[in-house]
Amino acid sequence: MEDRYDSLTFILPMEFNYIFKRSCRVSFKKVLCQYSRDKLIRLAVLLNSEYCNKPLYKICKMLSSNDPKQQDLFLRIKSFLEKNSKPSVEYVVATEITTLELLRRAFSIPLGKFRTTNNPLNVDRLQFQTIKLITQINEESTKFHIGEKDKEDLSVLYYINSASYYDISNFNEQNEFIAQTIQAVKFFKLLECESKYKSLLLGFYNAYSISNWREYLRTLLSIFSLSKDGGGYIYSDLNIDINSLITRSVIDKLSISSEENNIPYSSKDEYDQGGNSDYKMFRDKPLFKLTNGDYVVYNRSFLIDRLYSSLYFDFKKIVAELKGKQPNISHLFTSEFIEKTLFVGLMNECLSHNVVEAFDESGLKCKYQIKKGELGYPDYFLKTDNAVMLFECKDIRINAWIKEQRNYALIERELKNKLVSKTYQLDYSKCSHNIIIPKKIGCGQIAGHVSNIRNGKFPWDTSLSPNIKVYPVLVIADNRLHAPGLAQLLRRWYNECLLSEGLQTPLEYPLILMSPLTLIKYSAIFKRDGFQKYFDEYYNSISSVPLDIDSTLNHQISFDDYMSKYPFNLEEKGKLFIKELMADRKSGVNLYIY
Repeated sequence: MEDRYDSLTFILPMEFNYIFKRSCRVSFKKVLCQYSRDKLIRLAVLLNSEYCNKPLYKICKMLSSNDPKQQDLFLRIKSFLEKNSKPSVEYVVATEITTLELLRRAFSIPLGKFRTTNNPLNVDRLQFQTIKLITQINEESTKFHIGEKDKEDLSVLYYINSASYYDISNFNEQNEFIAQTIQAVKFFKLLECESKYKSLLLGFYNAYSISNWREYLRTLLSIFSLSKDGGGYIYSDLNIDINSLITRSVIDKLSISSEENNIPYSSKDEYDQGGNSDYKMFRDKPLFKLTNGDYVVYNRSFLIDRLYSSLYFDFKKIVAELKGKQPNISHLFTSEFIEKTLFVGLMNECLSHNVVEAFDESGLKCKYQIKKGELGYPDYFLKTDNAVMLFECKDIRINAWIKEQRNYALIERELKNKLVSKTYQLDYSKCSHNIIIPKKIGCGQIAGHVSNIRNGKFPWDTSLSPNIKVYPVLVIADNRLHAPGLAQLLRRWYNECLLSEGLQTPLEYPLILMSPLTLIKYSAIFKRDGFQKYFDEYYNSISSVPLDIDSTLNHQISFDDYMSKYPFNLEEKGKLFIKELMADRKSGVNLYIY
């Protein structure tokens, strides 16, 4: 079996010290305020389209050809590359994070501080200062914090280096386009089918001035597709929308005006729900509206997240505004939709002929009602002739302030509290951690079930042999959280849980990390061959002794990454959901899909 990482390249943005050494740094505020807000937005779009992930020499084009600094910059870059060139490293001008940080800083400055015209006094000087500013942003975005004990831990280094920006830097348009569409359609149909959610749905329609959820999704999907060829711009007259699929009230609701006074750069701490930590204000509104009325799509991943992932925050606001008793939004998204509707539905689609028994939580409740102090129900239980599989599905969100700190100690605490053992709850009103009686969840809960099986105390199937093969599977609902290194960290934490249960870790199968996206992509082959075949293949791929950097990193991969070697076709499944989106429109009119 070939390694997943048979050729690995690290992408590193150009940092200030690479080429400027002891040169004077620039003030972010002073440089940015020489532009107008509109000009900065256009600059960010240009940076994203022309310079992101491009070779270092490309940045010289930001200076005019008659500027003597251009040759100097070229020679500085040439000198750096001659000394630091490595086969496994690719140095680039900027990344998507550079663009977002530029915009984030621009919108944190009060509007009155900017120039009112688009013509700076000294263009050449400003262009060179802007290049310095870009390299300073790059430098700051690559910093992270780890303790002394973790400095030699590859899993920690691998994870913390990418975790904060993984959903942005690893954005796969096709995957997310289809996956988010599927989740959104299923979610809204759940709300339609349940009368208890009627007020929520009406609140959503009122918020966006629409008559049904299809208008909302059609607008987003259309903007996503149409903006690709327009360099991110959607002109104010919407003349590109020949099929009238874009609802202006939706696009306006999802836009930040370039004349917005200012948006706080970040939250003060983990208890502060304001500020633009982890770009949450940008995620909420993934378009800008220029002074001439034109719209700008400045980050395509944020726009696609608006199909489903960002709906959670919409509905939290809606509940806060509605009178009377309303459904618990966390319970709706986590338990009712992700666990009981999406995950269970996908698992049922994946069941193969070799499955002897299959039970979701509701089925397990019929077999045995848990008592106080006992472990919770597995989210899904599969039994074959020679093995059982225990699935736990967790829909978690990482605190925005913690995520952007890039501090491993903080994010480890957060992850363990949500995926291993619940030991505290954040009290935002009192700015404190409420310590609770530890509760096994995720890794901890699966390890507890394995222990019960080994000791003949598994209440849902007392006939199981204590020596039966047990495959532990943790499904983290949001595939954007599956940063490299997390799979290995979870396997490690799961082993710690096994040890605390008195089990010998070498005798147990490692934890498998998976996302619903993999269930969507590979449902056909799971149904044909069963999960066990691919789980065993995955174990073989990560069991070999690492001999070099590529094989070492291959040892870190998740099950999702491993399965990516297999071909899949999401388009057909996606077309079914696109058809659902057009159910209220006359035949012959199609969405703009690429």
